[in-house]
Amino acid sequence: MPGELAADEALALANDIVRQRRPLRDALWRRAAGRSALLRAGRGARAAGRAAQDRNQWAASSIRGVADRLARLPIRSIQVSLDGDSEDVYQRQRPGGSLARAHAACRAAREAGLPLEVTFAPTRLNIHEAEQVIERARSLGAFRFNTGRLMRIGTAARLWDKLEPDAAQYERFLDRPGTATGG
Repeated sequence: MPGELAADEALALANDIVRQRRPLRDALWRRAAGRSALLRAGRGARAAGRAAQDRNQWAASSIRGVADRLARLPIRSIQVSLDGDSEDVYQRQRPGGSLARAHAACRAAREAGLPLEVTFAPTRLNIHEAEQVIERARSLGAFRFNTGRLMRIGTAARLWDKLEPDAAQYERFLDRPGTATGG
């Protein structure tokens, strides 16, 4: 993906973090080479007594295998973005993504004994499904649900006028139980 580190760059960064004895967090690599680099870096992090964190949607054929390998590392959490509860909304939010694969990644993480966090980036496209996503996160065994106002970075910054929820949408969203200010 544009703007992402190549696998060798990601591994060099992770190794540098480990050498400096800092926690390795929020590794966001979507390609198989990046996942492999994360696992190699995780082995280095384990040797240094540090944790690794992954925020990937893995290929369907390797989801369980990746979860099993990650379970052998000192993982603090696995973050999976569930930016919709219906395939239609998820596809509009994450073109080319698969809600079924995201759900499978959540299940595989929990089955492997990994701590699961679910993230939700509210937009005009998906904010109406927030309550269902919160319930889905609970049913998938997430110990934390991360959300809040949409951040003006990356794709959201480029498409801000199309994605930012309006004031009324935010008000309804933030009043829901389980969200940033709701019960």
